Amino acid sequence: LPRDAFGAGSILPTMIGLGHEMGLRVVAEGVESPVHAGQLRRAGCDSGQGFLFGAAMPAPELENVIYSQLANLERPAFGRQPQPSADATPSSG
Repeated sequence: LPRDAFGAGSILPTMIGLGHEMGLRVVAEGVESPVHAGQLRRAGCDSGQGFLFGAAMPAPELENVIYSQLANLERPAFGRQPQPSADATPSSG
């Protein structure tokens, strides 16, 4: 983002608002500094991506990073829905 991305006459807050009016989730690309992330957050941007958060990487590598950070989370099999355990009993009502 340019230094004056949120200065007088900036189009970014308008674009974020327009996206929300259209029922869209707004994602900022190219977020490289905490200052930009804060400005975008205050302007209502839903999420961001860029070098501030991490360099681009292949999906399998990203999956490994995520699961290494969430060691207590069971890793699901790709493309399969979790199966209820044998102990689970359906509730009636």
